[in-house]
Amino acid sequence: MKKIIVLTVALLFSNYLLSQVELWGFGFSKNNDDIGIIYKINSLVDNKNIGYKFSFYNNCWSPNGDLFMASNGKFYGMTSEGGKYEKGVIFEYSPMSDSVINKIDFDGINNGASPMGSLIQATNGKMYGMTNYGGTSYLGVIFEFDPITESITKKVDFDGINKGANPRGSLIQASNGKLYGMTYYGGANNKGVLFEFDLLTNTFIKKVDFGGTNNGGNPNGSLMQASNGKLYGMTFWGGSNGDGVIFEYDPVTNTFVKKIDFDINIGRHPFGSLMQATNGKLYGMTFIGGAKYQGTLFEYNPVTNNSIVKVNFDGINKGANPYGSLMQASNGELYGMTATGGQKGNGILFKYDIVNDSLITKVDFEKTNKGNNPQGSLIQASNGKLYGMTREGGISNRGILFEYNPVNDLFIKKVDFFNLKNGAGPKGTILQATNGKLYGVTTYGGENIPSWGIGCGVLFEYDLVTNTFTKKADFDRVTTGELPQGSLIQASNGKLYGLAYGGGINNNGVLYEYDITADTLIKKVDFDGAAKGAFPWGSLMQANNGKLYGMTGGGGINYQGVLFEYDPNMNSFSKKVDFDKYYTGEKPFGALIQAINGKLYGMTRDGGIHAEGVLFEYDPVTNIFTKKVDFNGNIGSFPIGSLTQVSNGKMYGMTTTNGKYGKGTLFEYDPVTNIISIKVSFGKTINESNNGKNPNGSLVLASNGKLYGTTGLGGAFGSGVFFEYDPVSDTFVKKIDLNEIKADYYGHLIELSGPVSTPYLTHSVGFKLKILPNPNKGEFVLQIDAIINKNHISTVELYDILGSLIHSEQVQFTTNLRKKMEFNSLKSGVYFIRIITDDNILFERFIIQ
Repeated sequence: MKKIIVLTVALLFSNYLLSQVELWGFGFSKNNDDIGIIYKINSLVDNKNIGYKFSFYNNCWSPNGDLFMASNGKFYGMTSEGGKYEKGVIFEYSPMSDSVINKIDFDGINNGASPMGSLIQATNGKMYGMTNYGGTSYLGVIFEFDPITESITKKVDFDGINKGANPRGSLIQASNGKLYGMTYYGGANNKGVLFEFDLLTNTFIKKVDFGGTNNGGNPNGSLMQASNGKLYGMTFWGGSNGDGVIFEYDPVTNTFVKKIDFDINIGRHPFGSLMQATNGKLYGMTFIGGAKYQGTLFEYNPVTNNSIVKVNFDGINKGANPYGSLMQASNGELYGMTATGGQKGNGILFKYDIVNDSLITKVDFEKTNKGNNPQGSLIQASNGKLYGMTREGGISNRGILFEYNPVNDLFIKKVDFFNLKNGAGPKGTILQATNGKLYGVTTYGGENIPSWGIGCGVLFEYDLVTNTFTKKADFDRVTTGELPQGSLIQASNGKLYGLAYGGGINNNGVLYEYDITADTLIKKVDFDGAAKGAFPWGSLMQANNGKLYGMTGGGGINYQGVLFEYDPNMNSFSKKVDFDKYYTGEKPFGALIQAINGKLYGMTRDGGIHAEGVLFEYDPVTNIFTKKVDFNGNIGSFPIGSLTQVSNGKMYGMTTTNGKYGKGTLFEYDPVTNIISIKVSFGKTINESNNGKNPNGSLVLASNGKLYGTTGLGGAFGSGVFFEYDPVSDTFVKKIDLNEIKADYYGHLIELSGPVSTPYLTHSVGFKLKILPNPNKGEFVLQIDAIINKNHISTVELYDILGSLIHSEQVQFTTNLRKKMEFNSLKSGVYFIRIITDDNILFERFIIQ
């Protein structure tokens, strides 16, 4: 009985699947975060889909308000930035899984933008909050969020005079069931208002216009309802001293009374809100003022109307400049945070003992591990632990969510906001390895954060069968390099190779190897400048001599880049060509290709006679470099991608600019006659939307013999187009106007070795079928790379592009596992070889020219 162990692709699928071309590539999402996507395009039905979106760990950052624990046991909060529209989000945090999930993206007009306060859960089970901006007048909104349906409804548009503007605090639900809140601006005096919102009737009523001296102005915080049923709050400005006030509002009698004027002694300019402790007294904090002018913690007695300073924040020992509010934990102690100060100057988490009148610093915030600049307040969850957020710090310096246990003083960072742990900014081209999975690299992101930015990059795997993304390795600057810009290749030894633009011991970039089996990333070459080149941007390729060839954008004796050779078997590096700007060109961005004549061809973005790039030939046998074409304004300028050779022996590529309409060209180069000709001029209509403009990547030759590519700009939506070019009929067809997808500038699409809907059965270890050469004229050698060197009696089957069996024979493989085949009568096109033995099935695609 035959066992199927090795199979690259299931060959017998429907004619429909065979006739379609499904291409995969890197890109960016125009209407969402701009850190990268893996997408696919189907040429037959002209559709496009996002297979995987590189995303922030939670795609939100800079939390301003507080968390609160809802009736479902989960925490909810808001951020003022991030999200789909970069206007903030509502997020849900599960303490069981330590995961943050975005629930709502604030979009501006429809549901507001940039919330600065917190959510509350009303007695109807729904959540309510406010945004500082957005809405019809872009002065903020009141919204309702239903955690069951995960829907948001705008309830009120703040409008300025009538309803106030720009609320910075939170709502409260009073004992009468109505919501109360304040705005920072708006009202009759543009100093904010106090309002009431009735959930049952959806009625908004302005109750108080803040005026300045008499009743304060510009409240930053929120109201609270004391045990006497009255509402208390503070304003940031106003009062007799201009430093803010404490006020009382009675919702029953609709009376407002200023109670305390802040001054330099009590403290000035409170940002947070008041809270009532179990002793019946109110406690709050001011941002500045007091004996040390770093803010105060004060006590206010609503019965006697007396205010007493309990703590003068001092900078180092007791922190400074509190933004948020205090809370009383189940142990009776008050807990709070300051935005600055402490031993590290990044703020503190403190405990204040009401009985002993003492403040103790419990946590010094310190950026990466504990966050910094907390501007909200703490809450106590049902597990007895305290939870809070910092506005800055963490891995990406965009804030963290943390847990603090008051019993044992244990502080744990739970979530890094804006954590690009799976990578960001994929460049180049996706690789499909022999196991059927996709591999690629991202330029940024990962766990290793350098001092300059947001991660050194990652190497990842994407499984087409399960649609799962797995990060395989984090680049780490010195050991494995950073900023990988190009594409991976799989060499004949089964390992993946690539280039990183920076890092290494010289910080000039590295050549690295990734072993799929061992799951190891190893640096093989440190680029050093003059001797080996520097800053490789493109990709490697493996020539028929088994060696890898690539280029750097800098370094070399002229510091214009080099062309190099790397032998993976000997681990040896050799510089072959120094680019010199004028003759050989400079700054190659793409990759080399090996033509059917055995020579390597490539392009430089700059240099040459016209300083607009060159097309060159390099012979790896004789080590001779020959410039073949100087790009100029007529045939196009500044090629960034690579060349592609089709079955007619000609090469095709693109330039980013110039040509007939100044927006780039698609050209044909004949290596036999050395003639280059423009086939397509991009940007041929007035609005430049017909065939796109400014292509920056490369073309891909699909199994149907046609070339496919994308442009960086143009098209109906300005995000570029996906197009098809038939070199046989010389016809160009725009297939799709890219909208939500923007193609990666420096890579190109790939066609998978089989349809995504077909299960992938991968090569077993030690087996691989090669067709040499490929493409060919119908004469080629079948070679099986195997661990066990033995004779094979096999069935060789030949299929055409439609999946029809056109030849079958029994073949005796010799001990060197090679067999010459001749199919001289076959027409040019794409064919498939399947080899069936007693214990293996091998499969490979090839092209007859």
